[in-house]
Amino acid sequence: RPLPSVYWYLNDQLIDGTYQQTYERTIKNGLYIERLKREHTQGRLRCLASNNNITRPVETSVQLKMLFPPQGAKIEMPNHPLTAGREYAIACQVWGSNPPARIEWHRGASQDLRPLNAYNQTYLDGGNVTVSWIRLIPEPNFHLQTLTCRGSNEELLTATSQIVEDYKRLEVFFAPTVELSLGRMVNPTDLEEGDDIYFSCSIKANPPAYKLTWWHNGEEVVHDLSNGIIISNQSLVLQKVTRKQAGSYTCEASNVEGDQVSKPVVVTIMYKPICLQDQKTIYGVSEGETAHISCRVDAYPEADVFSWSFNTSSGGMDLSRDSYTNQGSASLLSYVPKSQMDYGTVLCRAGNLVGRQVVPCVFHVIPAGPPDPPKNCTLTNQTQDSLQVDCREGFSSGLKQEFHMEVFTLPEHQLVVNITARSPKLLARGLPPDSTLFLRVYASTAKGRSRSVTFEGYTLHMADKQTVVHGSSQAELETRPKDDQWPLMTVVLLGVALTLLVIIFVIGFIARIGKRIPPSSTHHHGSHLHHHPHHKGGPGGSNDIMLRHRGDTLINKAFQDVGSDQQSTHMMEIDKSPDVIPHFN
Repeated sequence: RPLPSVYWYLNDQLIDGTYQQTYERTIKNGLYIERLKREHTQGRLRCLASNNNITRPVETSVQLKMLFPPQGAKIEMPNHPLTAGREYAIACQVWGSNPPARIEWHRGASQDLRPLNAYNQTYLDGGNVTVSWIRLIPEPNFHLQTLTCRGSNEELLTATSQIVEDYKRLEVFFAPTVELSLGRMVNPTDLEEGDDIYFSCSIKANPPAYKLTWWHNGEEVVHDLSNGIIISNQSLVLQKVTRKQAGSYTCEASNVEGDQVSKPVVVTIMYKPICLQDQKTIYGVSEGETAHISCRVDAYPEADVFSWSFNTSSGGMDLSRDSYTNQGSASLLSYVPKSQMDYGTVLCRAGNLVGRQVVPCVFHVIPAGPPDPPKNCTLTNQTQDSLQVDCREGFSSGLKQEFHMEVFTLPEHQLVVNITARSPKLLARGLPPDSTLFLRVYASTAKGRSRSVTFEGYTLHMADKQTVVHGSSQAELETRPKDDQWPLMTVVLLGVALTLLVIIFVIGFIARIGKRIPPSSTHHHGSHLHHHPHHKGGPGGSNDIMLRHRGDTLINKAFQDVGSDQQSTHMMEIDKSPDVIPHFN
């Protein structure tokens, strides 16, 4: 007593202060909340009773627990295209759910959604906002797929419960993926010369490829209508192909993300046999001697049949099958000329699956004899103890040649060097310095030796320290100081100038004294003539003159007369040759 007052509080806020007395002399306050709101979530309803201001009111309470579906979802990701192969962290926020929402991720088309795993999930604003994160590494096939974030309340999963979601259409930039294929009507196992070939290059790229390049065996193929090469869009057409167009073909597409080359398509083109170029065509043999003639052809597929014939004025004569053997794309004929009538032209033809060889391989069987002498022999690279002779090969009836050079001293006629080589470039070393030499060059085969080519040469003085290059080569002074490298023309001009000065001086002197000056008293100022120390009138009749100018500068002039009678007597019938090139320095 007295009767208490009864009140309702929501947390600390009075929401109902009306109460009534019952027949049982009790006080009753019934609370009715017509429409719960979200702010009631987790609220505490308190019922207080008090009949004085002294004692503490009596209180009881109840905690409200409310369930709410999520209100919305949003994906947060870069607003530019993604690059394939790069990792991205993408977030999704779902808000308004109580308890906090459950978030699910999916990727793909609406008919084929694939779940994705989140690596982190956090709650904000007292659980009102749920944030979920995924790591996405885009692939080219992700392009134009849908990324979906879906939020739901697990305690309200009913048929009518609300589910929120957000989605993004993925745009992925990726380097081209390229696939090369032959046209549908092209049979890759039955391509022959003259056929047409079609290629198609399929490209998948984002952004689209800005360039398409075609390659054949590593070399770029360009549009060339005159040669039957047509490039249009993503197609390559080769009209009337040849054997040279066989090989590996690829196409390469390029965009801002990179370049990509397709897997190669290998094209094999069948063609009739043709002769190989680097084979021996002239065979020199004696009567009764066997000539082993090799015929090699290029063919695809490999040649499987050969025929040989001897070409005569009245037509071809087929040779016996027993006279030759075949191995792959090569055939070896054993041919024996028994008389002069059996010398001439031998023809070889091959055939394969494509057909018979159109132009035969031509070989000449000629009587064998000694080789012709070497041609255009030139003396080069003279030093104080060596010299070199360069020649061209003479005709040898198709036989292998060896080249020989004999070097004699003059006038003693003593052999100092004898050289044999397979090349007509002959280098003699260990020669005596400052010497006049007699050279004899000739060639030899199994059928004998040629006539000789003879001429004179010389080695340099020990103090010269230079290399003299004759013939068509250029003179290169190796060790002389730069200041002393006077060209021959400069020396000649200086000599002419000095001579004119002396003549003017003599004329003036005569005019002054009125007296005739003897010619013997006139000398070139600063120049001296010296006879070559080895010139003693030996074979060859050489007159060597040494002109000294400006210190030790030496220019050697040799006037050679190879064909004198005296030389022929001393050198035991040495042959003369019209191929000798005389040398004047």
